[in-house]
Amino acid sequence: MADEVPLPLVDKLPERLTGPICCPFQSTEADIPTIDFDIGNDGKCHLRFMDVQERRIERVTRTAPFLFYGKPLTAGRNRCNPPPSNEMEKKQSEEALGGVSYHKVCLYNSVDPLYKHKKVNLMMDDNSQYCVGFQSCTVVEGVEVWSQWYKVRGEYGWPSFVLFQPLNIEGDHGVSVQIGGHETLDDILGGLWRHPHQPLDDTTLQRVFLRGVVVLCETLRLLSVSNEVTDRIERNTGATPLGAMKYVRMRSWTSTCKFLLFTAGTCHGKIQRKQLVKHMRDAGYDSFEELLDEIRIFKWVDPLFKHFKGERKRWMKRKEPGVEVTDPGFGPSLLA
Repeated sequence: MADEVPLPLVDKLPERLTGPICCPFQSTEADIPTIDFDIGNDGKCHLRFMDVQERRIERVTRTAPFLFYGKPLTAGRNRCNPPPSNEMEKKQSEEALGGVSYHKVCLYNSVDPLYKHKKVNLMMDDNSQYCVGFQSCTVVEGVEVWSQWYKVRGEYGWPSFVLFQPLNIEGDHGVSVQIGGHETLDDILGGLWRHPHQPLDDTTLQRVFLRGVVVLCETLRLLSVSNEVTDRIERNTGATPLGAMKYVRMRSWTSTCKFLLFTAGTCHGKIQRKQLVKHMRDAGYDSFEELLDEIRIFKWVDPLFKHFKGERKRWMKRKEPGVEVTDPGFGPSLLA
């Protein structure tokens, strides 16, 4: 492959930001928006799944500083947001970048009586579009009783204004999980709901949590994963591995975004052949076009701010949030 890969020219970054310069302003849990996903097995769950994911991508697009190859970048840090809880001890110069924003995905099942009193919220980091924790809810006579929040172990951001109980599980793909149809969705909802009441062992909890990560996070990032998971939900298949190559791409999404964006911001978009071949081999792509087709959203990385010097200088002078950092919401459902 090394001798046959054509040498592309990566599109340059725009001269100026065309969208909001940072993520939405959030200072309380009430500022964090929630999107609902009904996992009920009524033959239309796969349509609701696609709708929820498209609406989440629409929110990414509305908050994107610019589009790259027609696809949105996740939002950068907001200087007016509190820094994430895992960075609270860092020096002031690092805190000056501020914090990221978050959103929640609420899982429930309106079809199966066994689940009708159960809900689960998953906390999503808007910068990485990754799940960093969860809480469960029991509905008693129409009243929602929510548990405390639980956060996975690792260097993941967390809104500093939301209290949480730390978990003894990793949030990344140290292990590959099996994904199917409604058994998988019910396992995510039921397992995460059960934990605050009857704590799961770490192995079981990590498996359930990572299933949620694949279904709700990796499908937002990568097209092939989205298509595969949607198909399995529609056909209600048994749980099987997604395939080694898909997990390679999942684990390399962040590095792929950095590779393309840093190349676009320097060297006039030129890529060295060895650099391109190595990255494609490590990330599991056979062509540059395949790589671009696979990525649904790009991840903003803080050093990109250096490319927009005037924008950065203007932003650092801000003292309070403005209209440009108001949360735009998810957009209307297309299933009405």
